[in-house]
Amino acid sequence: MAITQLMEILEQLTERHERLLALSEVKREVVIHDRVDDLMKITAEENALVKEITRLEILMRQSVVQAAAAFGVELGESHTISDLMQVMPDRHEAERNRIAKERQKLVETISRLRENNELNRQLIQQSLDYISFQIDILTDAPEQDMMYQKPTDEQQVKKRTGLFDRKA
Repeated sequence: MAITQLMEILEQLTERHERLLALSEVKREVVIHDRVDDLMKITAEENALVKEITRLEILMRQSVVQAAAAFGVELGESHTISDLMQVMPDRHEAERNRIAKERQKLVETISRLRENNELNRQLIQQSLDYISFQIDILTDAPEQDMMYQKPTDEQQVKKRTGLFDRKA
């Protein structure tokens, strides 16, 4: 029974991570096309999924402990599915294989999710850099004019002012 519960939790975790993966792909397009309202909605959905994943991970840890206890082995809550698979008796080879297969599917999904999140982070950083650049153009006055002047003419250098006063 504990193994069945663990499998259900693993399947739910995989499904939630796959939903996060799908959202991360949509998020990439939203960031590229600068749709801030959609980005806010996606972020809210992601937060809800992360809370659900956290709840499922707690249940999974408890399920690992219960499954190990069913095999006569005492594991603490810090132990992983891999630890459980190592202590499972040989007569439970089919369950071990099912758990290993679902665990691998989850690991691969998380790996793809990390890759997408890194790409999205880079895209967002590029957008922020561009916005910062635009603000600097509009508000900052460069220290000297962009044209070359003789060093003796330093007194005649006029500072350009930005379009907006940043201090206002």
